[in-house]
Amino acid sequence: MVLLIACVNVANMLLARAFGRAREMAVRTALGATRRDLFQQLFTESLLIAFGGGLLGLLAGRWGYEFVARLAPGKCAR
Repeated sequence: MVLLIACVNVANMLLARAFGRAREMAVRTALGATRRDLFQQLFTESLLIAFGGGLLGLLAGRWGYEFVARLAPGKCAR
C-alpha cells in the first residue's frame, strides 16, 4: 500500500512538472526543436533524476541497515 501511494505521488509530481514546462516546450518547438530533441532532453533529465534517486536510496538503505545492526547486535547477518 505504501509503494502504491509513493508511485501515485511521484506520478502527480511528474504531471505537475510537465504542465509547468508546457510553455518551455512550446518555445523550444518554435525555435526549431523537433519532437526527437524534446524527447531526448526529457529522457536524459528523467534518467539522471532516476539514477540520483536510486543512488540515494541505496545509501539510505545501507545507512538504515547499519543503524539497525547497531541497535540489535548479532541479529543482522552480513
